[in-house]
Amino acid sequence: MLRLGLLVAFLLAQSTVHAARSIGKLPCEQQKKTDLREATEKKVRGIQFDERSLPEKMSKVATRLLTEQRLPGLVVVVVRGGRTIYEQGFGYANVDSKKAVEAEETIFRVGSISKALTLLTLTRQIDLGSVQRSAPVEQWIKSFSNPGGVQAPLTIDHLLTHTGGLDQIGVNRQIRQTHLALEDRRKLRGRLEDFLTANNLRRVNRPGITYRYDTYGTTLAGHILGKVVGTDYARAMQREMFDVLGMTSTSVETQSENIERLATGYIIADGEYQPRPYEFYRTTPASSIDATASDIARLLEALTSDGANASGRLLSKDMLARVYSPHFRVHPDFCGVSHGLFESWTSEDGTADVHMRSLGHGGSMDGYRAALTLIPSQKIGVFVATNRSPSDSGGVVDFRPLVDVVLNSFSGAAQKQAFEVPQPSTECLSEYAGEYFYGMYCHSMTAADQGQGAWLRPPAIAVSHESGGLRVGDEMYVQRGEDLFVEATGRRMLHFSRGEDGKPTSFTYSTSPDTFERANEGYREFPSLAQRIYELAGDGKLDEAMRLFKKERGQASFYLREAEINNAGYALLRAGRTTAAIATFRINTEVFSRSWNAHDSLGEALAEAGKIQEARASYTQSIHLNPNNAAGKQRLQELSK
Repeated sequence: MLRLGLLVAFLLAQSTVHAARSIGKLPCEQQKKTDLREATEKKVRGIQFDERSLPEKMSKVATRLLTEQRLPGLVVVVVRGGRTIYEQGFGYANVDSKKAVEAEETIFRVGSISKALTLLTLTRQIDLGSVQRSAPVEQWIKSFSNPGGVQAPLTIDHLLTHTGGLDQIGVNRQIRQTHLALEDRRKLRGRLEDFLTANNLRRVNRPGITYRYDTYGTTLAGHILGKVVGTDYARAMQREMFDVLGMTSTSVETQSENIERLATGYIIADGEYQPRPYEFYRTTPASSIDATASDIARLLEALTSDGANASGRLLSKDMLARVYSPHFRVHPDFCGVSHGLFESWTSEDGTADVHMRSLGHGGSMDGYRAALTLIPSQKIGVFVATNRSPSDSGGVVDFRPLVDVVLNSFSGAAQKQAFEVPQPSTECLSEYAGEYFYGMYCHSMTAADQGQGAWLRPPAIAVSHESGGLRVGDEMYVQRGEDLFVEATGRRMLHFSRGEDGKPTSFTYSTSPDTFERANEGYREFPSLAQRIYELAGDGKLDEAMRLFKKERGQASFYLREAEINNAGYALLRAGRTTAAIATFRINTEVFSRSWNAHDSLGEALAEAGKIQEARASYTQSIHLNPNNAAGKQRLQELSK
């Protein structure tokens, strides 16, 4: 998942790895500010903002996007200097009932923006003196696996900057039994500590030198927040942020009394809006806050003033200043990360030629997308949300035109200046050559992890040494300094970081904290046992397929996934190999015995084979596991006649 750019990249889960030049890397506020960044910041202090015309322009653009991007609903808020200067809903919270989106009333799922809110609330505990930045997290949880052999302590500060060196596994984060009622799914989730200690905290890098967008570290931060406050995570967020700021319609997951206010999430399928089930996560601090736009505006009011709004104080003025100054950068001129917020430049995306530093985060859930952006120098905050998923067949969901309305309201603002491009280097740059990978994947992959849907390593970006510089993907870069390169047109820079052995281990673009890392030697992906069984059974070697299953079950040379076994069974059934299909479906009911769908599929195959009594038993078990299996009930009735 490559970075899409400023103000929009935050909408998708970001990730990656930084390995800093030296192990004892200083936080960025201790680094010397360069002339380039300092000059830009001086320029933006004297610019003007046209607040009066913004509402009309914003409403016009939002109405246009509603049609162009086929958004069922949309909401926009703009806050300046502690005041909400614009908030407006557009379209429908529910397309069937034609219920309108209202900024104060309609609740949206903000997805990964939850990470920022969680880490800001933990920052509040530092501000209050309830916990120290340097405190080792082992005070609150001790169960880590350590495939990287890491010895250095992991601290609160590392969690706040996504530099904890934890693996991003991607396993068992969601509770997928969507046929169950919301409260029943909550009961299945268990405690944060139970999830974290189930081999979901894996140390693979030394903390403090590697930026990696961190679902697991943020979940750990939420667990620690609850412990520090003396309650669970959800109540801690309610007490320490939502109640403080008067965010009366915000909660960790929408509560039963507010469920009618939740905008229905949609995808577009077959040209129509299709409602999506409510997603439940075990990683709630990283995923699961729901809020109205007006409530997010109350948060932005505090963040664009002195740390407080009319209801209460979230952060002291000094702590807010620290939040506004990213705490981790690989280079002083590069974008960094601070207290759950990611730094970028406003000129990197959209059409507005306004070059100002911004902080933000974004989130996507099934049926929802949202973005939060701050422009610290102008004390501006923007929040946008829609109830349509970006990962559907309906085309893009792009909020940049809305942010451009805000940026185009500035006059006298600095414009982006190209970086100076030196003469091509004559040095040998072959040490940088190789394949680099976006870092949000399971580095410590096992067959069991892959079977449960672990995040696989994405495609590589090739770096090669060519005459006078480096080719990175499709772009040429010229060396500007030690491990520092500039794109041939001066558009952006690139920095390589080195490991303890002195060799280049990763690179980072100047426009984002996102980093691309060289492959770790221990990474491995496994073949599919379902695919092999299908191939053997399809060739008439059913006995051999079943022997392979019995031999490999519980071993580490193949991975096994329920959906793939199910698909193999249906492929065999369509091919007329009913006996092989039944045997394949039985594998699923044996391995995934609590899956109602596995028993339902087996019942279908047994019925087609004329084994009515066995088919009835399978459908009965499926209905027992999922009383809402209406199709299964109907088929059972037909088989009982």
